[in-house]
Amino acid sequence: MAKRRKLQHPQKPRHPAKPPSAARLKKQQQQQQQQQQQQQQQQQKQNNQKNQKNPSQKSQSQQQKTQKQQHRQKQHDRPTIPFRRHDRILLIGEGDLSFAASIIKHHRCTNVTATVLEKSRADLLAKYPDAEANIAIIEGRSDTMNEDKTDKEDEPDKEEEEEEDEDHDNNDDDNEDGNKLDNDDNDDNDDNDDNDDNDDNDDNDDNDDNDDNDDNDDNDDNDDNDDDPRPPNNRLVYGIDATRLKLPPAIARHPHDHLIFNFPHVGGKSTDVNRQVRHNQDLLVSFFARALSPPSSSSSSSSSCLAPGGDIVVTLFDAEPYTLWNIRDLARHAGLQVRHSFRFQPSAYPGYRHARTLGVVTSRKGLRGGGWRGEDRPARSYVFVRKGDETTQTPRPGGKRRRAPDGSDSDSDSDSDSGSGSDSH
Repeated sequence: MAKRRKLQHPQKPRHPAKPPSAARLKKQQQQQQQQQQQQQQQQQKQNNQKNQKNPSQKSQSQQQKTQKQQHRQKQHDRPTIPFRRHDRILLIGEGDLSFAASIIKHHRCTNVTATVLEKSRADLLAKYPDAEANIAIIEGRSDTMNEDKTDKEDEPDKEEEEEEDEDHDNNDDDNEDGNKLDNDDNDDNDDNDDNDDNDDNDDNDDNDDNDDNDDNDDNDDNDDNDDDPRPPNNRLVYGIDATRLKLPPAIARHPHDHLIFNFPHVGGKSTDVNRQVRHNQDLLVSFFARALSPPSSSSSSSSSCLAPGGDIVVTLFDAEPYTLWNIRDLARHAGLQVRHSFRFQPSAYPGYRHARTLGVVTSRKGLRGGGWRGEDRPARSYVFVRKGDETTQTPRPGGKRRRAPDGSDSDSDSDSDSGSGSDSH
């Protein structure tokens, strides 16, 4: 019997799926939004738990950050003092001698030779009537010297250079003292006092605290000991021209650790800025050459003033026209190298007043100083050493080697301000 064949029914054609309804789509979107919200809530919860677990760590991190910022600010504000108490210091063009008196009285320096261009005490007092009290301090005749010994803890005895920042301001700013170029023309131009302010353009800066960066760090010296029995050997010498530096043989035979020339300037020789720049450049070139000249067999007074490993510190206003002097280049051509620069802070020298090359100047309103104060203007000090000496320093007995301040300029940075004698604006 034949097998019955199974009949195969044709498959029904499949109809395409119907698109979801609008209600269904809306429901799916709502579900996705709910899932995203739940994930965000979970993530926020986890973050909160982490913060709650480590509140102390977060607080400590914030405190450390704040402390670092405060430390950097403190280093930036701390003045740089480029000498030690017992270093041999030669001050050029000291003007009214207020800078010399300050470092002797407040920083207790014991080996300071302050020089002025004026030929005699009478000439000095005629130009700077207030210098009498400063002369007494230098010569050890001031009764206030002993009284101020109790204040020494409040003053940094010796803060190392650099810089920062960083910054010393010499009274000589305007003193003709170190300036042979200073002549009667200075005194003839009374109007030039305000014109000389040409010389001191109000462009201030202080920045090179960039250099200074001028950040300064100043190291305390072990040799600055209150118990040190060494007697003071401070003195005042009249009639010293910064371009010749013919010191008395008794002084010249002992080279100095630091030659400090604050705010050198030739005075009001011209109201033309370019001529003033050239005159002051000539002054600095002659000063650098004389400071580095080798010993002469003819006279001990012709020997070099700068001791091996010593430095030359020149302070200038940090603005034009002083920046036009290009003091760094002048020093390089003379055989010097910039070790660093720092912001000069007059507040580090109590009693210091900026002195003008022309002497005491009064404005048309009768105000002393010609209507402005040099202490209020940004200034920078440049520390120069002989080429090859930039990394070597003469160690002091029981003291540390001086090092450049963290905030100060190196030779690769560009800064300029130079002067000689004093600043007459």
